[in-house]
Amino acid sequence: MALQGDVATVPVRELLVWLARRRATGTLSLSKGMMAWRFQLRGGCVELAASADRETMLGRLLVDRGLIDQAQLEAALADGKRTRARLGKTLAKQGLVSAGALADLLSAKVETLLGEALGWTEGRFFFDDQPLPRKRPAVRTAVDLRAVLGRASGQPLPVSDADVLEVSEIAPPGWPWHEQLR
Repeated sequence: MALQGDVATVPVRELLVWLARRRATGTLSLSKGMMAWRFQLRGGCVELAASADRETMLGRLLVDRGLIDQAQLEAALADGKRTRARLGKTLAKQGLVSAGALADLLSAKVETLLGEALGWTEGRFFFDDQPLPRKRPAVRTAVDLRAVLGRASGQPLPVSDADVLEVSEIAPPGWPWHEQLR
């Protein structure tokens, strides 16, 4: 099921809460003016965030944080172009950046983009719940939407009736173990 709309009608926070509660899998696209962001979700966790903004591209983030220098970035980009490998995989393979450092950086990128999107009062969204390809990412990230929303509001995501599972006693009175279960 595809879902689309206007951020003025369905605020980003409400949309993210809805996706988190349903532990959604699919692709969420957000756009505002010339900005376009895409988040790939699996089970309510963001595994990948993409943005055309040069400031949020992996190479720029790595250089800005001092994990690599500009020359290393350019060499890795050239090598990746030649081998058709993604930048993170190329850097990890060359031993320039650890998989853990890449995962931390990508998780921070996801949280930053989500945090900025929470402040949007205009723009469009589109959620496509088509299953994501099962190809294994070079660097694994999984940012839980519930955790991000809780940190953004300063409190945990509230529990709704849809989140509660009713459990009744499984042993009727008189069963030998009934008293031990209490």
